Amino acid sequence: ALYIDMTEALQRGREELIYAEDDGVIVGDRQTGICRLAAFSEKAAVKLVKRAAAESKFNQYVLHQPSLLVPLEEMYQVEGCTPFRQAVYNSRIAPTIKKRIEIRSLTPVYQQEILQHSSAVSESCIKEQLEKGRLFGAFVEENLAGFAGLHQGGGLGLLYVDKSYRGQG
Repeated sequence: ALYIDMTEALQRGREELIYAEDDGVIVGDRQTGICRLAAFSEKAAVKLVKRAAAESKFNQYVLHQPSLLVPLEEMYQVEGCTPFRQAVYNSRIAPTIKKRIEIRSLTPVYQQEILQHSSAVSESCIKEQLEKGRLFGAFVEENLAGFAGLHQGGGLGLLYVDKSYRGQG
């Protein structure tokens, strides 16, 4: 079983299937250094982390089970991680949008506002992403209602919607 981020990465042709057996899956992008791991037992977690490390081209790991974190931390002597959640809109019917929303690339003017809502990312990282045009804002009547960033692998991340605009479609 693959997770949506793994499936989409493979469908976009950005990442390749490195390992797929009954005990787990490894999908990776050697250009960006992103490696996605899913292990279906603690024993498999250790095996998959070692396998991914042997590839030696990965510097960022997306872990789908907590059991993967301990062997990864031990192997690389890292401390901590940035937890995140994934969500998928499965309906084939688009939600009704109640207000006109304009999506546009964000400029460095919005750096401090973004930093107020994204403690997991450094100021230098936000600055770099803004300069590269990889952060986008949703504006309602010229007010920033939310923002999202484009990952190197093609997915969206750093998602934020202001409380006053949530649940509106």
